[in-house]
Amino acid sequence: QVPEGVSATVNYDGELLSWWEWKDISRATDKSLEKMELQKGAGWEKPEFDTVMTLSWQLKAEGGDAVLEQKTDCAVAMGSEALLPALEAGLATMKAGEQALIRIQPHARGTAEEYSLPDGVAEDAVLVYDVTLTSFETPPPVWKLKGHERLEWASKRKAEGNELFKKGKNERARKKYQSGIGYLESEYETTEQQRQEAQDLKTTLHLNVAAVDIKRGMWDEVIKSCTRVLKVAPQNTKALLRQGKAYNELNELLEAKRSLQAVLDQDGAPEVADARKEMAKVSKKVKAQDDKDRKAFGGMFSRVNLEKKEEPKETQVDIVPEVVTDSDEPPEGAQEPDGNLYFTEA
Repeated sequence: QVPEGVSATVNYDGELLSWWEWKDISRATDKSLEKMELQKGAGWEKPEFDTVMTLSWQLKAEGGDAVLEQKTDCAVAMGSEALLPALEAGLATMKAGEQALIRIQPHARGTAEEYSLPDGVAEDAVLVYDVTLTSFETPPPVWKLKGHERLEWASKRKAEGNELFKKGKNERARKKYQSGIGYLESEYETTEQQRQEAQDLKTTLHLNVAAVDIKRGMWDEVIKSCTRVLKVAPQNTKALLRQGKAYNELNELLEAKRSLQAVLDQDGAPEVADARKEMAKVSKKVKAQDDKDRKAFGGMFSRVNLEKKEEPKETQVDIVPEVVTDSDEPPEGAQEPDGNLYFTEA
């Protein structure tokens, strides 16, 4: 204590025990998703897709004191639709035992279809989750599983994906299908029968990925998935149909006709009706392009003829463009392909 009336300089020795600051963890690095670590976690592993987590959280709007949502020791699987996607993205950066604040800007929440916020949350509210990741359990790595176990896990992922697909959760359904495919990449410790079952299941999963990507309009990805199927099953009509649809959407009409014709050549296949409808769309595009080319080239040839008329010493030659006809003109009432294009395998 400095005596009264005495002028002195006071020095303090201190130790900075911790430093809390917001860290930008958003994919776009625009601070739409930020994290502040309150307590360090242990180890190096972090939760991934399908990881089952035990966690607790408290949700508030930034600047407010009211608790909007509170959960304790909940078991939640990453990617199960139980959490706000932005919160999942924050959890993916955490370790077991870690406590952190996750701050989410309004435009980073995701759509209402992905997650329903609690009542009382304003549209423009910045959400702040105080979350503790108590522990998590990851699925067994593929290299630890035997042949029949890999088949079981892949079948489980397919069933989960189908349920999500039925609910319109296309992004997450796709992740489930891709996860299932991952279990089938290895043939270690598999019997001949298991290898055949794995190949059939992998074909189904690739077709389901293609069905999801048709819904998403990801035509290049549709072609990739169907090509993988056709490498081992060249006459698979579902793969040919979906590939033909994708080529048509990309205006690669020659490839589209080739794929669709391969379906039509397999008389009696369930996909023939849809292939015929899609082929009608392709033929209509081809005819429209032919008409456009005919007009363009016809005008050019007419100008050539006029120029030649002005040259009296040369013989006049009339060039008549070849008329291209297309016998595959679409029938009236051709409708959008359905059924086999968008249906995932059971």
